Amino acid sequence: MTENAYMTEEAWEEMTPSIVEGYRALPVVKDNPQWWMIEIFDGFGAHLTNLNSLKQRAEAKILSIKEEGDSSSHTIKHMISTLPRVTNIINGARLL
Repeated sequence: MTENAYMTEEAWEEMTPSIVEGYRALPVVKDNPQWWMIEIFDGFGAHLTNLNSLKQRAEAKILSIKEEGDSSSHTIKHMISTLPRVTNIINGARLL
């Protein structure tokens, strides 16, 4: 932990091995070591600026991506606006 509890690149790099180990130890994941995982961060870009942390994740088959800021509300609006069309497609294919 940093002195002021602020996340720094050094702190992020220091905690990466523990995070990676924890992810790979999850019950379903440890039974399938060939699987890749996706780690999605919020709009805070600092999680993707430390090359060593990203390399450790990649070596453990963990792909880290970042959601752009304010994209959650756009995604929800898009889902709501396309729901009638998707429902018609599903009903037309007799999946429901």
